[in-house]
Amino acid sequence: MSFLHRPGIAEAPHEYENEEVVDAVVRGLKYDPSRREGLVRFAANTGVKTRRFSRSLPEVCETAHYEVHNDASVNAVVDLTIEAGQKAMANAGVHPHEVAVYIHIHATGRTAPSGADKTIKPLGLSPHVQVIPMTELACAGGANALALANRLAEPGKPVLVAGAEDLSSSFQLHKDHKPGHFAFKFLFGDGGAAAVVTADRPGGPCLEILDSDRYLLPESLSLFRGRFDHLGPHFDSEKGIKEAVGKVVRKLPWLDSWKPEFGVVHPGSRPILDWVIEAGGSSDHANRYSVDVLSRRGNCGGPTVFMVAAKAFDDPPPADAPGTLLAFGPGFRLEASRVRWLS
Repeated sequence: MSFLHRPGIAEAPHEYENEEVVDAVVRGLKYDPSRREGLVRFAANTGVKTRRFSRSLPEVCETAHYEVHNDASVNAVVDLTIEAGQKAMANAGVHPHEVAVYIHIHATGRTAPSGADKTIKPLGLSPHVQVIPMTELACAGGANALALANRLAEPGKPVLVAGAEDLSSSFQLHKDHKPGHFAFKFLFGDGGAAAVVTADRPGGPCLEILDSDRYLLPESLSLFRGRFDHLGPHFDSEKGIKEAVGKVVRKLPWLDSWKPEFGVVHPGSRPILDWVIEAGGSSDHANRYSVDVLSRRGNCGGPTVFMVAAKAFDDPPPADAPGTLLAFGPGFRLEASRVRWLS
């Protein structure tokens, strides 16, 4: 077991209501204005009301070559990671040179040297720090990184998990109007988050990580996936996500015996949160943190689970309350941990 300290959150600078994004889509794709009402309803079904982008909405909507989007994404991911990581270490009272392992998560912004390497010096980490980059788990990245941190944390050797996403880079207004791709235009946001995980219990409130499990659904690699073309990254999903959520949640070995009073559930979308409840993995009350984060920030990829965890520190569950931390990602993959709130 290990202990998650209060996360640090880095906000992208530009905030927009989802209806502003709808208007940008109507203009950019030259839709008949009569289609706006249907798109507003479509966007509302995601559960998102406002989102933040690393660039202005006109820049996000601009069609440009992959290199332009990628360079901007690398810069955004690096900047947001540094801010979030600095806040997380300050929250934990950990000096950067104390960090023994640094796990960096992102799925947007391709670069070598890695985004992790670009942030080590600005974060003040030791040049000797062990670095583990995670770049392809997308929405499941945060939950996976925490499960790994739980294994790696040793007394006196903190683990820093930090990362960011620039998912607006997948927004390009092109002619791929399949619902499985188009929905992400009204769902994805940008942002960074980080947290320190220690084997030593802190003096204040924290989230205890007890154990973890994961499941990769066989024959499901095309259900949710990312792809790249000359414009940049794109994310697609196919029919069957609801059934997939139910199948993987029911694979959790503790599903029937562990009754969570709160959830740190990655808010992939409002329907996904509802499907987790249907599968018996959470409840309306337990999902309250996730619903709030989704409404205010949208789906910011892997780091979003830290944004949800931060809500527990702002509005704590009862002492010793059992909880569940889980996320879904490409694969189709489930990453989950049993957690407990310690006041």
